[in-house]
Amino acid sequence: MEGNTRSQQVEKTDSQSSHHTLAHKMLTEYLRNNKLRKTPERYAILDAVYSVSSPFDINDVWQKVERGAMKISLATIYNTMLLFEKAHILFRSNPHGRNSKFVVNTDKNMHNYLVCTNCGNVYEVPGDKIRPLVKRLKIGNFEIREMSVVIYGLCPTCVYLNKKKHKQQK
Repeated sequence: MEGNTRSQQVEKTDSQSSHHTLAHKMLTEYLRNNKLRKTPERYAILDAVYSVSSPFDINDVWQKVERGAMKISLATIYNTMLLFEKAHILFRSNPHGRNSKFVVNTDKNMHNYLVCTNCGNVYEVPGDKIRPLVKRLKIGNFEIREMSVVIYGLCPTCVYLNKKKHKQQK
């Protein structure tokens, strides 16, 4: 049993590393295509993003960056997070509100998330769960290159807490 846990941890670390490498490539490509500078701050923030657990907020990233050798302002982190969002490196749960949570995007062409409207947690849905549904839509000869699906609702914890709260009120 302990061996399986260790194996799963190694597999998760390898997966995170490959996503981190992909994110570096995506950032470099995005910066080049948009004629933006490849600054060390942007890459330091990207590294910090991959060192916090997901979902996270800007303060989580700022705390990681603050501990490093490079001093980066909160405004720079905020602006860089917006850039990462445009580059499809990150997904933000609440793009128009405060207290947004971010998750790293693990599939370059598929952006699928479940967002809890109560607690704000974000859960990534693997592309292989969504692709069969999209194929069944039969959208003529339209060739899908990239897609984003965001489903808002209540996470299992909030559903449980709501049911518990209603039982106590009765």
